Amino acid sequence: MGKILFMDLSSGVSGDMFAGALYSLLDEDERAVFRETVNSAGLPGVQIEPEKVMRNGISAVKMHVRIDGEEEGADGTAENEVENVPRTAYAPSAVCVVPEEQLSGHSGHHHHGHSMSDIEAVIDRLVLDTDVKKSMKEIYALLAQAESTVHGVPVTDIHFHEVGTIDAIADIMNACVLMKLLSPDAVDATPVNVGNGTVQCAHGILPVPAPATAELLKGLPVKRTPEENPVGELATPTGAALVKYFVSELESGSSIVLCASGFGAGSRELPNQANVLRADLGEPLEELLGISGQPADRNSLSSEPIDARFEKDTEAGGTAPSEDADNTDSTITELVFNVDDMTGEDLSFAMDCLRDGGATEAYFTPVFMKKGRPGYQVTVLCPAEARDEIIHLIFLHTTTVGLREYETRRAVLTRHYEKRHTSFGDVTVKVSEGYGVRKEKPEYEDLATIAAEHDMGIRELREALKKEL
Repeated sequence: MGKILFMDLSSGVSGDMFAGALYSLLDEDERAVFRETVNSAGLPGVQIEPEKVMRNGISAVKMHVRIDGEEEGADGTAENEVENVPRTAYAPSAVCVVPEEQLSGHSGHHHHGHSMSDIEAVIDRLVLDTDVKKSMKEIYALLAQAESTVHGVPVTDIHFHEVGTIDAIADIMNACVLMKLLSPDAVDATPVNVGNGTVQCAHGILPVPAPATAELLKGLPVKRTPEENPVGELATPTGAALVKYFVSELESGSSIVLCASGFGAGSRELPNQANVLRADLGEPLEELLGISGQPADRNSLSSEPIDARFEKDTEAGGTAPSEDADNTDSTITELVFNVDDMTGEDLSFAMDCLRDGGATEAYFTPVFMKKGRPGYQVTVLCPAEARDEIIHLIFLHTTTVGLREYETRRAVLTRHYEKRHTSFGDVTVKVSEGYGVRKEKPEYEDLATIAAEHDMGIRELREALKKEL
């Protein structure tokens, strides 16, 4: 059964926020594995210390990167830094430059920054899985290409400043290791909030987003915080590179059954909003209900840049392939039983075990049983070939001593998504069809984003879009 990771980027994205949000989704055993992996990877003097913090009343994970016992950027120069201190995007004087002996075994400092080969040499020496190191290099390649475009020089002549520091390498390492642990089949996200105002760069004061960030986000949907709520820069180059590399789809319309949810914290407090990145992990609702086909076969660590994938998906008129073209009518096994001596929490655990064990769907409904006792009717759907294993799991994880079995036919409409151009901006429309019926519905996430940008109600926007869609 596929897993979808959904990331809410409405408060922006930086390397530590991205990693903190993913870490919050792990169980305690997985968290221990993560800490052991990154802290023994071999980054010079580095200690990764996740910490629970509060941001505007929201509990979130702050991913601290301490080098020789001190946290880089604590003076206000790190990504997504303390309030009212502008982040300098390129000036090397504003960041901690890695001692050259840490990169190449020689003394002195690289006051001009570090080349791509320097960064790759650091990554090659890390004690990490090969695919994790491959992903780290590919993310840095995205950063190098963005810097190359901004500065008008070949990639081989690029020397990183901020994104070449050890703490930035650690942020990217953390994200790649966490993605390996979570191994989602797809990563979806909201549009990236870049913030507002200006940023101080080596080239002077420039509008947000910073040049490299803007280059990385080219072709991706973004949004800005209204100017009346001054927040400064919310999306950093490292954060933008992680989104470009890992996210499969922005403005996703995916519906999921939520399994885990958490928050990664930025370093500063923002006015009128929590400076957190929310991550949700779940299973596709359509798949659990037996509506959709198999989840996409994606590598859990590496993905083609989203703008290239979008161009491929839309080159035939903006229409994605149908998900269920050959799966509109089929037979499924339905197992039903009642219990009155289990708590809702215990039943929720049992439902998770059943889904993990191959059930297409598992859910329970409150009922009144004999003598007026409250209880639950549990319904489990599964393929016929998974029947024996699912029955074993039912008796293992619930208190029932019997169940009823039915063979049920199901009919579903095929679905695909189309990108429509309107006077308000692009809107994704879900098209469902079959059995002589065709239905169209604009995706809620798109409508919510556009309504907020135009200071409209969603109902008002729907009415305005009727003629255009």
